[in-house]
Amino acid sequence: KGIEISNNYWKYSMTELKAQTYMYQKDFANAIYTLSEIQTEIDKMDEEQTTKNNWKYGAEFNKFLAFGHSQKEEETLISLKKMEDLFSMNTNINIENAMNDDQKERMLTNMKKQGISMKIWYNILFGKYEEARALLAEFKPISESQLSSNPNAMNQYYKYSGYLNLMEGDPEESIKSYSNLSKEVMGDDSYHVYFLALAKKAIGEIEESNLILSELANDNFATWQNAIVKNLAKSQIKINI
Repeated sequence: KGIEISNNYWKYSMTELKAQTYMYQKDFANAIYTLSEIQTEIDKMDEEQTTKNNWKYGAEFNKFLAFGHSQKEEETLISLKKMEDLFSMNTNINIENAMNDDQKERMLTNMKKQGISMKIWYNILFGKYEEARALLAEFKPISESQLSSNPNAMNQYYKYSGYLNLMEGDPEESIKSYSNLSKEVMGDDSYHVYFLALAKKAIGEIEESNLILSELANDNFATWQNAIVKNLAKSQIKINI
């Protein structure tokens, strides 16, 4: 059983990587096809339901990335709904096994936060900045309420604030939002580092912006973030691909 589990996990992980390779090549159709295939396979795997839901969620998240970054709004919304359902299913299973009401409360808060988080992202991707701003206002107190148990609870709030401010045409405010995050946190998220570089470029910090962009363009780590922004960074500094 142990070997079987790791084989299944290996199969899922490798498929996710393959899909991200397609995304890097801007071949979103093949990325989505690959992810849908693994989701069908996961259903047949002999695994705990929560494990299967987690993997299907991971695959759906990657489909959300592919749809969202190729501006397919209807499909992105469908992915959003599927992710919500999978997250909810696992939360309900985990609540049944919770030790106490406190733990249940934390799980429910986390589910609500995750749902709002993905909606903020969707709204920014499709230029619905007022909706994103309203959701961000709702997201903030939930994030703050988690600080006592998680010192990083505000990270996502600052990332979305930086991203949204830039898209609304306020690069100074964008840089201010991103400055709330440590070098380590930003260093682990090239997606948002890319937007920080654009904000710096917009206020005339061209040299610093190009330095960041060239680091992104030469980062060969296989992550979903790099699959999305590596080529964008290359075209920003006009490096020949």
